[in-house]
Amino acid sequence: MTTLIWIKALVIGYIEFQRNAELDPEKRLYPGGKHFDPLGLASDPEKKVTLQLVESKHAHLAMVAFLGFVVQAAATGKGSLNNWATHFSDPLHTTIIDTFTS
Repeated sequence: MTTLIWIKALVIGYIEFQRNAELDPEKRLYPGGKHFDPLGLASDPEKKVTLQLVESKHAHLAMVAFLGFVVQAAATGKGSLNNWATHFSDPLHTTIIDTFTS
């Protein structure tokens, strides 16, 4: 796991370094740059703007979902898969209300 964290840190660090080296302030705002569309799916400028907006919205939704995982782990002391298995083993008695009332 430590190796994966280091690899991710180095890759993201390199990407952020490249983005910050951009001189045009408009291009620095969005962290995709020329590598945003390697398959050429957004050759139309309007479609590219739409895809960038959708990507930003999905990223924000993923951050909220991760926050939910963190809160769930803090409230129950178990991981997400463990909570999921516990809920499905007894869905009528293992709910969020039961977690906070006990």
